[in-house]
Amino acid sequence: MANGGTAQDFGDLTVDGFDSPAGMSNGVRCVFAPRLSTGTNETMDYITCATTGNATDFGDPLVGRGNASASNGTRGIMGGGTSSDTDTICYITIANTGNASDFGNMTDRYRYGGATGDLNICLFFGGNHRPTSGGTTYLNDIFKINFMTTGNASDWGYDCINRPYRASATSDATRGIIAGGIDADADYNATDTIQYVTIATAAAATDFGNLLSATGGYNSAMGCTNGVLGVFAGWFSSSVTDNIQKITIQTTGNATSHGNLSYARLNAGNGAGNAS
Repeated sequence: MANGGTAQDFGDLTVDGFDSPAGMSNGVRCVFAPRLSTGTNETMDYITCATTGNATDFGDPLVGRGNASASNGTRGIMGGGTSSDTDTICYITIANTGNASDFGNMTDRYRYGGATGDLNICLFFGGNHRPTSGGTTYLNDIFKINFMTTGNASDWGYDCINRPYRASATSDATRGIIAGGIDADADYNATDTIQYVTIATAAAATDFGNLLSATGGYNSAMGCTNGVLGVFAGWFSSSVTDNIQKITIQTTGNATSHGNLSYARLNAGNGAGNAS
């Protein structure tokens, strides 16, 4: 994470899959869930971050692919998803394998948002609502839950600077970052915008800088952190890319190159790192 370079093979998930799976970590273990795969979305796997090798089955989630996910070092949270366009929020205790438990609900059926947080607060950024009455509402809203207290999400009262979905999110202990995605305020074109909030302070998102220049912006990247750097990798701009880029979370400014994936990819979902 600190050095960058070309990504190396780590191992394999228990089944193949795609379309924005969740990534959650407690600093020792990373959990990946759920994803579109042949015949099922109900799959969670885990790896030990420091030891390469294949993933092991963790249990089953309550939500499908396309959800927003975050972790605080103890719990992993997954909210919404494209399977039946659910409003369900569920959680796991990352150190203990087993099925996810019900946490509460989003304010409506929710998908393709970004999520991140500090030790206490989890924030969901942007995404879209798919009400049972039909149609899609693209959001600039930020929603809030408390990681360790189950219950429904509430509107944080402040908003993103655009209406992003399929954006990448990460954080350190105090600052939440959302980067790229598709901007419903810009004719649904991908965007290179990076924005941030101070998680403990309710206020509107602020401009951070921009991802590296590319035609069409950035769509469906992965995001992860080591507690200092935010790293974003693999997205669609004018084509699918293998690029990795980084920011220093506490220093505003544009992203810089950090290396390359082993091959180009997108819709790989949230990454997870071994630092909370």
